[in-house]
Amino acid sequence: EVYLEVSDPGGAGALLIANGDSITARADGATTEQLRYESYDADDEPWWRIRDDGGVIRYELSSDGVEWRQLAETPAFFDSSAVQIAIVGGTWDDPLDPGVAAFDDYNQPP
Repeated sequence: EVYLEVSDPGGAGALLIANGDSITARADGATTEQLRYESYDADDEPWWRIRDDGGVIRYELSSDGVEWRQLAETPAFFDSSAVQIAIVGGTWDDPLDPGVAAFDDYNQPP
């Protein structure tokens, strides 16, 4: 499992979560809401972005870091002017063979 989380200091946040061959856009505010769940291939869309666009939180994916496809959106439910960012990789499976999570080119398309 790999995820990107953008959250406020109080813990409300927006998450993109990839688990095997699926990806989920999730909003964790006063309640947790799964906004979208679909099939996902990391080789096809390795670039992820969560952004505030005039009071709308947009969850986006890209094949090249230039052209973006919107996965989900929700009205902003936290103050995006002061956020924490978490980029996490882990496994729920056998810890003797966890696989590899690699992160590269933050905020810098090729």
